[in-house]
Amino acid sequence: MAFATVNSFGASDPAGGFLQESSQEESLEVATCRDANGNTVLAVAKGLVTKTTTIKGKGTYALNQISRNNDIGGSIVLTSGKTTESAEDFPDYEFTYTSYRSN
Repeated sequence: MAFATVNSFGASDPAGGFLQESSQEESLEVATCRDANGNTVLAVAKGLVTKTTTIKGKGTYALNQISRNNDIGGSIVLTSGKTTESAEDFPDYEFTYTSYRSN
């Protein structure tokens, strides 16, 4: 459940939690060749694009409610999760998912 419209980018927000923030980033490594003067003369994208999606929120959740797919082939995979609790506020949670695709 979200306080407002928050894009979870296909990751599951746990029931019982309140999604507050999400972000997504894609990265692509580039292989380069330099000449004798140190100038880049060739740049070629490597074949793997890594997409990292992070969702953050407040509330409680059950671990079995978190989407975690162990199939790397193009699927989104839970790669980290943390929760922070204090006596003064609701628990905070943050989950990071990673997916890979060919370039």
